Amino acid sequence: MQACLDKSGVHLSGLSLKQAGRANERKTRFESLGVYLPPKIITTADLFREIKPQPNWDLEKITGIHERHMAENESIFDCALSAVKNALTLSKHPPEEIDVIVSTGSAIFDHKKEHMCEPCLSSMIKGAIKAHNAIHFDISNGCVGMFSGIAIIDNMIRNGEVKTAIVVSGELPLKLHHIVSRDFYDVIDESFIRLTFGDAGAAVVLDGSAENGFGLHYINLSTMPKYCNYNMMILSEPSWKSIIKTESLIQDYVAYDHLWPMYKEALDQTGWTLKDLNAFIPQQTSRGTIKKSKEVIEQGFREKLDNVFIDNLEKYGNTGSNTSFIALHENILNGRIQSGCNIMFGIFAPGFIMGMATYTMDDLPDRYRMQHSMMRESL
Repeated sequence: MQACLDKSGVHLSGLSLKQAGRANERKTRFESLGVYLPPKIITTADLFREIKPQPNWDLEKITGIHERHMAENESIFDCALSAVKNALTLSKHPPEEIDVIVSTGSAIFDHKKEHMCEPCLSSMIKGAIKAHNAIHFDISNGCVGMFSGIAIIDNMIRNGEVKTAIVVSGELPLKLHHIVSRDFYDVIDESFIRLTFGDAGAAVVLDGSAENGFGLHYINLSTMPKYCNYNMMILSEPSWKSIIKTESLIQDYVAYDHLWPMYKEALDQTGWTLKDLNAFIPQQTSRGTIKKSKEVIEQGFREKLDNVFIDNLEKYGNTGSNTSFIALHENILNGRIQSGCNIMFGIFAPGFIMGMATYTMDDLPDRYRMQHSMMRESL
C-alpha cells in the first residue's frame, strides 16, 4: 500500500493497492471466461421514448450506445450463475476444485426489482454449482468490483494460499432506470448516466499459469476518497426508491489528470513499451470519455494509438463491474484479441478509484472461440 500523489506531488488522501509479479514468477491467469447476456435487446431510442419530458440532447451520439441487453424475469443471481456455468463449461476445473468464490456485483436485485441483502450472492452460487470445498465472500466496490476480486485472488494464488477461484459479477443496472424517478431535467451531467446502462453477467475462473509469460503481470487500484461525493446512489424511504446523484464531468477530468501517469507506470512495471501493447480496454462508460482518454494518453506519449483502444459500447452499454469482461468476450469472438495478445485494462469507478492491469493471453481466445462455434453448430 502506498500514498497516492498527483502529478505535482500533492497528497490526495488515498491509498494504492499495487501488485507486480516478477518475470519468472507463476502468474494468475484467466483459465476460463463465461458471459451471460439476457436475450431481450432494447435500443437507446426505445429507452429515450420512456422519458418525459424529452431531453433535447442525442444520447446515442454522445455515448456511442445503440442498444443493450435487458433482463426481464431474471435476477442478478440468475445472470451471475449463468455466467459461472458458462465459465465452468470451458474450464478444466470441476466445481469441487474451486477454492474461493468471490461475487463482485454493485447491487443485488431479484426479478421483482427488489433489493436483497442476505444471503450473500457468493453463498448462493456456491450451493448452486455444488462447489462444496470453496470459501466464499462478496465485494461491493462499484465498477471496479471484478478487478478488486481479481487483485485479492491474485495475491492469494501468488502466495500459494489457493489454487483456483471464481470471480463473478451479475449486474442489472437497467433496473435502476425503472426504479428511479422519471422526472428529467435538461442537464446531461445529472440525467444521462442511468440511460447508459446494460444488463449482463460475467465470470472468470482463475488459477496459476503453467507457462511463464502468460497471465496477470501487474494490477494497481488507487483510491482517492477526496472525490467520493461526486457519484452516489441513495435509497430513500418510504418507497426505497433509488436516486443517482452524479457529477460525472468533474470525475472525468480528475481521471484525465491521472490517466497518463498510471498508463505509463503500468507499461514500465510490466516491462513493456507502447509497441508491445496489442489492446487497451478502458472502462466502458461512454464513447466521448474513451475518445478523450485516448487523446490524453496520446498527448502524454506524443504518439498516436489508433489500433490499441477498444470501444465495446455500441451493443452492450455500460454493464458496471463486468464491462471489461463483456468487452473481452466480444473482442475474442470477433478476432480482435488473439492468443498471445498483450492487454492493458483501464479500471475506473466513482468512489474515487482508478487503476490499470496488464495481462498476456495464453490459448484462452482459441478455446473460447471453439466453444462458441460448437454452441452455434448445436443450435
